[in-house]
Amino acid sequence: MPDTTATDTAHILDRIRQADSRIAATRAAQEHAADDKARAVADLAAAHGGGKAGAEAAAAELGVSPTTVYKAVTRSRNADAPHRRLPPGWPERLLAAELADVPPLPACHWQALAWMVRGTIIDDVWVDSSPGELLADDADECDDFDEPDRSEIAAAARLWTRPQALAVIDACQRGDLDALPTAAEDRA
Repeated sequence: MPDTTATDTAHILDRIRQADSRIAATRAAQEHAADDKARAVADLAAAHGGGKAGAEAAAAELGVSPTTVYKAVTRSRNADAPHRRLPPGWPERLLAAELADVPPLPACHWQALAWMVRGTIIDDVWVDSSPGELLADDADECDDFDEPDRSEIAAAARLWTRPQALAVIDACQRGDLDALPTAAEDRA
């Protein structure tokens, strides 16, 4: 099985992915806050009568240029309204829904696949192509798996749709094997 260097590297890569996820969430929160601020500035301009006079009055009150207020008003008009945006957490819910349709595999296969995924750098090529086929190819080439397991994992991965394969990869990267549908093992 894997040496400790591979395990350490997988752990470090997982930490990097988690940090990237937190950075993306922070940026999204900043965008939402900027939209909220733009709406408030637009409301202030409207409270001062709207139009050019309202924008100038709001600018004077805020200590900014009228151009800044005009930009905020424009942003508030173009900002995504909550009813036109997917709800928070939708990517995770989408992945969970995709996992529900993945045919079950024995727990030992999920564990082997998770070990393999954690040792693989998943980049845009995986997302943009056929991640199930790439997983299958990696499983076929993995000498650490017994032949029957290798073939069964590869065959299953080839049947997954792109969203299903990405959901499996995500669960494996997070180490959430309980989210994966598990079949009873019938080996002696």
